[in-house]
Amino acid sequence: MIVLYKKWQKYTESHPYASIFIVAIVASLIGMTAEYLLNNAFVIGGFWTTLILVIGQLLILTLHTTKVVGFLGSTP
Repeated sequence: MIVLYKKWQKYTESHPYASIFIVAIVASLIGMTAEYLLNNAFVIGGFWTTLILVIGQLLILTLHTTKVVGFLGSTP
């Protein structure tokens, strides 16, 4: 398990934007599957929440990679 975590860290450092989308897709699939199995329905509100969170993460990542003052005033 530690080896898998180290590989994920290495991938995240080399492809930071792709890793955000991978996490969002996997988490959404797990959430939608659980929702469907428990309630036999899909909730569209989860999509909008995921979209807002992904846009926020992309914005934070962009600010940190362009050497602009980071989130909440911290420096990257």
